[in-house]
Amino acid sequence: MGLCASKEDHAVSSGTTKTTQPLKKERVTRRAPISVSKAQAKDTKKRTTSSAGHVLSSEQAHTEMPAKSAAGKAAAERFEQSQKQSTQGELGKKLAKERAKSRNAHLKESAEQRQQERNEPLVFD
Repeated sequence: MGLCASKEDHAVSSGTTKTTQPLKKERVTRRAPISVSKAQAKDTKKRTTSSAGHVLSSEQAHTEMPAKSAAGKAAAERFEQSQKQSTQGELGKKLAKERAKSRNAHLKESAEQRQQERNEPLVFD
């Protein structure tokens, strides 16, 4: 089946063909291992230093406290310091008061403002 103008393929052989020659496997060549004496191999595995470790800072505070608690303490100190700076001025105090309000307090305040606007008498000119 196919196109009317197509050429027919001629079958070369009929049936199955089998080769009599076995398939040749390609040989995989491996690199020759580098010869290293046993003494040299042991030396490369065990390298020790003769000097002791160096202390980078002389403070003993960081060794007494675990890193997690030290980071928490530092974060708390930074937070307290930022709170003190933000509440020093007059505007800072107002902002701190607004931040301290809960969501319900904000909703109650906005509802009261809307109620006052509705109760205001209308003036007709």
